[in-house]
Amino acid sequence: MDGDKYLELISALLNGRPKPEAMPNGWNKRKMNYDLLKTGFFNYDFFHNNAKQKTEVTDDVVT
Repeated sequence: MDGDKYLELISALLNGRPKPEAMPNGWNKRKMNYDLLKTGFFNYDFFHNNAKQKTEVTDDVVT
């Protein structure tokens, strides 16, 4: 997911870093909240991970 890839960069641009090699300010709380939203609220893996998605058979559906 692109959000996973760029979360650290976006955080550093918005909130800065205390040292060049350190994680962005507020990183631990931001990462925890991001993961909670992704897995608990939006249920991202259920809707976007093909391995976990089930295909519905609609052969008998009449429209």
